[in-house]
Amino acid sequence: NVNYVAGSSDNFSIKANIQDAGLDPLGDQPGIDGVTAELAAQNAGGRLLLQNVDSITIPGFFREPINLDESGINISWTRSAQGVEVRGEDLRLANPDLAITGQLNLSLPQSTDGSPYLDLKLAGFGDCRGTSQRWQSGLARRPR
Repeated sequence: NVNYVAGSSDNFSIKANIQDAGLDPLGDQPGIDGVTAELAAQNAGGRLLLQNVDSITIPGFFREPINLDESGINISWTRSAQGVEVRGEDLRLANPDLAITGQLNLSLPQSTDGSPYLDLKLAGFGDCRGTSQRWQSGLARRPR
């Protein structure tokens, strides 16, 4: 369900309810499956409420998808003459092997004189016993 209203290139509005969507991995790029989200965006900013992701595939690191029992993040952004400010709150990823919570702030300056800035805070725990079969054998070994 997507609604799009266009007035000019600087004035737009879009709303979408996303149910059970996904992106297949492409080469080394990760993929996701089972995405449920709500999107609302306007020319000055917007919000993406990611309510669920069933699994994440990370080629080159894991042999099989990482299934998630709980996942989500609330992302909002604002656009101004100075650039784009992105906030991610209430990040959560959990399954029997891991639990991660966090937040992020990302500044993307409009000017080429400025540099992007990412402030990422994560907390969590993991139990890797019994998960070694999921790692790609070449990446699980540390170089000597």
